[in-house]
Amino acid sequence: MTTVHPMDPETQITGNLDAKSVADRAKHVAETAKDSVYDVRERATSAAHNARDRAEYEFERGKEQIGAARDEAERAVKSNPGLAVAGALGVGVLIGMALTSRR
Repeated sequence: MTTVHPMDPETQITGNLDAKSVADRAKHVAETAKDSVYDVRERATSAAHNARDRAEYEFERGKEQIGAARDEAERAVKSNPGLAVAGALGVGVLIGMALTSRR
């Protein structure tokens, strides 16, 4: 089957575009557009899955890091309770000073 392109020199010279050649060209354009849409959809789906997987991984990693920091803080407080109380008192004084200096 021969497809005639409107820019084909023979077509330009004779102006001979029959209905079948126009239909063939339209079919080809439609198939190309359909393939392009399918490719874009596949790439978008893949990108969405990759983003979801990465977000899940980072979320789990963050949970592990927070858990490790919490465990470390608990160990530090248990091993030095006096220092923990003094630190909390110091933070409280600083916050109190900051709040009263604004008034």
